[in-house]
Amino acid sequence: EPSLVVRLPARGVSRAVSATRALGTRAKFGARLDGVHVMLIEDDPDALDFLSLVLAQTGAVLSAFSLTGPAFDFIASSSRSPDVLISDIAMPVGDGYSFVRGTEHVLGATSAAAHARIPIPAIAVSAFAREEDAQRAIASGFDRHVAKPVDTARLLDLVASFISPRH
Repeated sequence: EPSLVVRLPARGVSRAVSATRALGTRAKFGARLDGVHVMLIEDDPDALDFLSLVLAQTGAVLSAFSLTGPAFDFIASSSRSPDVLISDIAMPVGDGYSFVRGTEHVLGATSAAAHARIPIPAIAVSAFAREEDAQRAIASGFDRHVAKPVDTARLLDLVASFISPRH
């Protein structure tokens, strides 16, 4: 039987172990999000897995989606809105901008006018990292913009800052 053996250098192993330890430390001593319902939309499978792991280690209750369609269906049919939305901007089918605009109406934003705010805090996570990109995200209905690669400590602190007064 034919087989394929792939040998990889062990250099990346120590970085992976360090990252896992850092996550554990952050979850123990950083922002705790126990019971906070976070909706995460990210089309990149690795980024979705990583952010899901980070959020889960903080105690967050997570609804994670790789496409905006199923996320929109979830939010439209759910009896309880998420406490925080974290969404990528550039995705192949429906982007973060259109998702936020669509949820404004479903979640009962106070105004149907342009730049209305959805009634839950929304954080854009994007590789579009210029100042203009951050301004576009804010103008589109997001409350904050976080550039990729994501600084997880900053992201957790942002989520916690939105939740602290509400919980």
